[in-house]
Amino acid sequence: MERMKQSRSAPSTNTALKQAPMHRVIYDTLLAEIQGGQYRSGDRLPSELDLCKRFQSSRITVAKAINSLQHAGLVVRKAGSGSYVQLAAPVTSYRFGLLIPELGSTEIFESICQGIMQSPQAKSHSLIWGHTSHKSSSKEEAALSLCRQFIEQNAKDVKFLDV
Repeated sequence: MERMKQSRSAPSTNTALKQAPMHRVIYDTLLAEIQGGQYRSGDRLPSELDLCKRFQSSRITVAKAINSLQHAGLVVRKAGSGSYVQLAAPVTSYRFGLLIPELGSTEIFESICQGIMQSPQAKSHSLIWGHTSHKSSSKEEAALSLCRQFIEQNAKDVKFLDV
């Protein structure tokens, strides 16, 4: 029992880790090493046997920690080869502007805009569209006003739809 307490405190002196189950200690330690850059995407993690020795723990406990990393999407396991770090590419989000000078005076474009934003591919992006007051004397002035709004809102791209 004393040996187990020592092994739990070896990876970190954090009090919370001392009270955590051993598989969680292993998980948190490997996670910190992955996030800290010790293991990069594509790198092979130490074998389960090596991790057992390092953490003075059973193979079942180590496997549970690696399975948790796998379920978190950080590790992929290859039978007979080992466990490899698999970091997802960072998601880039963009803000797009949809310039429709007469938005609100037609029935179709509002539905199209809503349909675009309900698409699964749009979940990391935002679509902005605006309207101009009817005080504008022409479509050109309305479009210019909308362009100014999109610039102020840092739109990455603007699509113009003329009705």
